[in-house]
Amino acid sequence: MVKHITLWKLKDFALGNDKATNFELSKQQTLELQKDFPKLRSVEIGRGFKSGPNDYDICKILTFDSKEDLEEFLASPIHQKAHAFNKEIRGERAVIDYVVED
Repeated sequence: MVKHITLWKLKDFALGNDKATNFELSKQQTLELQKDFPKLRSVEIGRGFKSGPNDYDICKILTFDSKEDLEEFLASPIHQKAHAFNKEIRGERAVIDYVVED
């Protein structure tokens, strides 16, 4: 199993929306990805409740069966569309991909 984890700091205002609205839009968009990409096994999305300089606003954890499934997802048109939106609403980000050991 492979986990793809992203952490973002959302912009206070982007695409005509405040941070809270863009969080909800991004969350819904990510949940829709699971319907359109069956190799995406699970999605977990959380909103951070701290607002310090080292804290992030959103965490997304996506689970795949293999590295190949993750790579296919990242290259897919449905992910590229979501990525284009998310790139506009976020500032800093951190990403980690790893294999879950049994």
